[in-house]
Amino acid sequence: MPSRAPFLARWSPRIGHRAARLHLLTGPTTTIGIWSAPVWLILFLIGQDWSRVCAYAVAGFGFACLAFAAISMHLMYKALGARFGFKVSWRNAPPYRYKAFGTWCRRNGVDPATGRPLAGGSSGNPPARRDGAHRAAAHRNASHRSPDHRGPAHSARSQVSR
Repeated sequence: MPSRAPFLARWSPRIGHRAARLHLLTGPTTTIGIWSAPVWLILFLIGQDWSRVCAYAVAGFGFACLAFAAISMHLMYKALGARFGFKVSWRNAPPYRYKAFGTWCRRNGVDPATGRPLAGGSSGNPPARRDGAHRAAAHRNASHRSPDHRGPAHSARSQVSR
């Protein structure tokens, strides 16, 4: 995890101060929440009364950490979306490496230096998703096609018998 001051100095101009602060919150809370599961298991397997009470306390603390991390990530994606001008989620979140961030910005129509949508030429929107009709047409049953249109997965022997 990067130290706080250099990370904020480097990324606040690009992604916004709020999103950078929220990004710094998600890492430690996620790590604590994930590591609480094996601690809970060990305490639960010890089987003493005190260990079971501690196990439930650790489980509650871990769940609270994961819930806090999820809420922080949701707010971070919301802040990134407000900064970039389109909806950002875990699927299209920007990477926090210089070259990869620049590539992501060019692909999405965002200025890498400022994190703002480019003026003119690009809409700043990610590529449009294809609708259900396109997906249905792309994945039709191939049984009605002629043998010439079947791919190399079909052997020539099965076509000879026709």
